[in-house]
Amino acid sequence: MEDVLGLLSLDIDKNKTLNKNKEIKKSLAKKFDCSSDEVEILSFMTNKYISGKTELIVINIFNDIYKTKETDKPLVYLKKIDYIKNLLSLGWINLSMDILLNDGDIKDLELLQCNIEISYSTLYLLQNGKKEIDSFLEGNEYKSNIDYLTDKFLMIDIYEQYSLNEGNSYTSSTIKSKLDVVVKKIENKISNSPTKLDFEELFKENKLNKNEKNIFFYLLKSEFFPSKSKPNDLESILSLISSDEKMYLNNKKLLIKSSKLIKSNIISIFKSIEFQGSSNFFEIHSDLLEKIDEWLYNVKDVKNDVSIDDDIKDDGFFSLVDSKLMLKDVILEIELKEQIEKLIKRSDEKVIKKLKQWQIDGSDKVGTKVIFHGPSGTGKTICAKALANELDKKLLTLDCSKILDMYHGESEKNVRKIFDKIETIEEKLGYKPVLLLDEADQFLSTRSKYSANMSNNIQNIFLQQIEEYNGVLIATTNFLDLIDKAFSRRFDYRLRFDRPQLSDRVKLWKMKLPKTKLNIDIKELAKYDLSGAQIDLVIRNTSFEVALKNKSVFHLEDFIHFIDIEIKSSLSKKSIGFN
Repeated sequence: MEDVLGLLSLDIDKNKTLNKNKEIKKSLAKKFDCSSDEVEILSFMTNKYISGKTELIVINIFNDIYKTKETDKPLVYLKKIDYIKNLLSLGWINLSMDILLNDGDIKDLELLQCNIEISYSTLYLLQNGKKEIDSFLEGNEYKSNIDYLTDKFLMIDIYEQYSLNEGNSYTSSTIKSKLDVVVKKIENKISNSPTKLDFEELFKENKLNKNEKNIFFYLLKSEFFPSKSKPNDLESILSLISSDEKMYLNNKKLLIKSSKLIKSNIISIFKSIEFQGSSNFFEIHSDLLEKIDEWLYNVKDVKNDVSIDDDIKDDGFFSLVDSKLMLKDVILEIELKEQIEKLIKRSDEKVIKKLKQWQIDGSDKVGTKVIFHGPSGTGKTICAKALANELDKKLLTLDCSKILDMYHGESEKNVRKIFDKIETIEEKLGYKPVLLLDEADQFLSTRSKYSANMSNNIQNIFLQQIEEYNGVLIATTNFLDLIDKAFSRRFDYRLRFDRPQLSDRVKLWKMKLPKTKLNIDIKELAKYDLSGAQIDLVIRNTSFEVALKNKSVFHLEDFIHFIDIEIKSSLSKKSIGFN
């Protein structure tokens, strides 16, 4: 309220000294970004507003403020009219609604006879001590997609205001100034944001220009805040981004069927039966809307998840894993980790899109097939889980050892049902999960003329399905040599997982040891040639043993005891799981 008193005191407090009034004027002029003379006009209008006179004629304001001889008024007032024009352009005062409805620019002499009023922006500054525009975009960065989208919708609101008031130079210049500030603030917040903004990633991927982005946000806003009185027709959209007829015609190419927005499935084109005429209507593509819901709300289709779980339980050899592991959490040799990072990049949608743009043969069926092979417990399965999570997908595991047992003696037709089920799961998920063929050697082993004909036929079906699969497929095996060469050739990569070396075993022990105070030499434990799975098992067994004691303290000897047991028993173990 200090600013209100400042404006009032200029007019009604005649006892204040001229110097004091100058100080107040200077302070207010700085806050309103205008001259002291213009502050004096605002002061007069504020007093009248409080007394109930909201609309005032410009020439009457001049008559009350400036004591000028009748003969000098024309020349003096025409000079003073610039104050009114500047206050209009700054948005501190508005022309009356009747005048706004009149198209075309208003001449200076006409402006003298116009009704004006103080604007909402002035009242906001007086009430809150800051400009309305400063409250629009608070903060220096975006912490979520919702914060980002809120500001973008505000920007579209101002674009619409600008489009509606384009015929009036005073009002449009005010709105344009506001729009420029908002756009600049949004750009600064984007550049300062540590959070990944999915909308910005979408724009970079598709190389959208400014007008294409504005069309997108205009249509998206109508999805969230629909209005039947504002159909998303061609004219409405182009009016938003076009300031003249030439620009209108140029921008029309952004909404033709061959445009980037439509070809990239960002927006859809349709005819509406609700509105007469031949104009096309537009909306955000349904697939993209589902993605946007995920970006904003991290939505998961619970019903689908339950339905998928039921499908998996029916068979017994599928499992669907929603892993939280990241590749950085998996201890691997540096070279192997680099190879897996390349696999992740190869499956990136941006890479696939480039291949399609280059018209590479088969780019519409791009898939990645890899064999993880090596001794038991070296991290093949856990790495598959991490890879799936890096790709933001679930891991669909198919236990090959169970297939032979379940389908022994069955026809090839029944075996094909396995892949029908995979397609059903993919449809319910809405994407292709990473497919893991666990213990693949037990099903894809070398065929021969001595093998049962039925087994060979079943393997042939698998060979065909693997070749046609255009998702990410991982096969794990402890024995690469047992896999039929015809199968092996269908895989793009064969990555070997070796038992961890001393330095990696140190990292594994550090990662897996109980989170409590320990006085144990980790290097001493790492001397033993154990796989990651064996280290995990030793720690688990040792922890249970120590937990049973009254004084639960870990000693080096406790771990070594179970290490010895594991080394002796591992010789007779068929395999060790890596959890």
